[in-house]
Amino acid sequence: MRSLLLTGAVLLAVVASGGAVMRGEGPASANTGGSITAWENSSDPELFQCPRVRANGYTLCLMTSEDMGNQPVPYGDEDNYYPMNRTKLFRLTDDTDASDPANWQYMGTPLTESALYDQGVPTGAYHLWAPAARNINGAFYLFVPDVLNRSSKAAESTSSRIFAFRSTGASGAGPYTFLGRINTAPRFVNVPNTGYASDPHIALPYDGNRWLFYANGDNSNCGGISYAKLDNDSMSRLTTAPQEAVFTGFENSGLGQNDSCAGFNRPYIEGPAVYRWDEIGAPWEMPYWYIMLFAAKPRDGVVPPGCSTDNEVIAYAGSNAIDGPCDYQGIVMCGSEGQNGGEWTNQASITPHTANNGKTLIAWHDGSGTAGKHNRRTHLSCVVWGADLKIVRVPRSAWNLSNCP
Repeated sequence: MRSLLLTGAVLLAVVASGGAVMRGEGPASANTGGSITAWENSSDPELFQCPRVRANGYTLCLMTSEDMGNQPVPYGDEDNYYPMNRTKLFRLTDDTDASDPANWQYMGTPLTESALYDQGVPTGAYHLWAPAARNINGAFYLFVPDVLNRSSKAAESTSSRIFAFRSTGASGAGPYTFLGRINTAPRFVNVPNTGYASDPHIALPYDGNRWLFYANGDNSNCGGISYAKLDNDSMSRLTTAPQEAVFTGFENSGLGQNDSCAGFNRPYIEGPAVYRWDEIGAPWEMPYWYIMLFAAKPRDGVVPPGCSTDNEVIAYAGSNAIDGPCDYQGIVMCGSEGQNGGEWTNQASITPHTANNGKTLIAWHDGSGTAGKHNRRTHLSCVVWGADLKIVRVPRSAWNLSNCP
């Protein structure tokens, strides 16, 4: 049990992105009605609090990746099923209800893939996947993944790296200054998949340190989650060697394991986002200082308990230390159920509503596209904690905040 002293933190790792996935399925479609980004494609949503532009206090910012809806898939020799080349930003109008799409202002594209072409990313990689975004001490930090080699599926599945940027602009729209490429494959350190790194997230524990969590592989090599401590000053250098997160309890999850995960004690997981317990509205009685929420892919053909599809679920685990081990806690949201079998992926992030209404919001994506294309968009629901001190399963709904108490 967690001590009653409020000195701990609760880490929530959200793992469910289109980021680290490599597979050969066809088009995915689902319900995009009610998306808070309206007709703007917006996947892998990173929801976070950011300062108001003209007054004290905070509003909500949303940083997302963007499906290239006009780009047929698979793309290129690497068979990229999620071509993307822009990162997008949306801001909630001050003092408004986050559930209404009309209250979200599209701020444009703080970053395009061309900014990485002189950092080793091949021209036309279209691999600018799930971004990480935080506002820390008035500055916006934006971390994005991209690949260094797209010559084949195998190259794509091992060459993704994370690039760090910073902006001191008031709105978060930029301009952004390049800070550096994160070295997730240091010499003399054994890391999964030669240092593959995608779906980044910046964790802010109580001790003032900053940690980077990320997906360390894709579905072809049973990617998991890795983490390391960031240098607070540079925000682009790791001060500890990357370690792989350790999980317990997956054997009782009902998720199963695809063939690529033989020998692992978990399914394929991706897209971490990490939070203290007070960042996500958790009751103080909860028996963990940290929580890791993530997307997990059930074994093909295996429908998890209480769900109706084998598409990626959002799940979570608890821990009494920011670096684990992590105890599996259950499914937060079942997989997509849309047309043509539903969208294979999901990714989520969590933050309290800034309207001081007591609601804690979870942003997630779903999609509805034409043949051979993806058009995923962001939705909002509430995180609700049950009497058993666990997150109540979040229903998929076209109506934002439909499950809020």
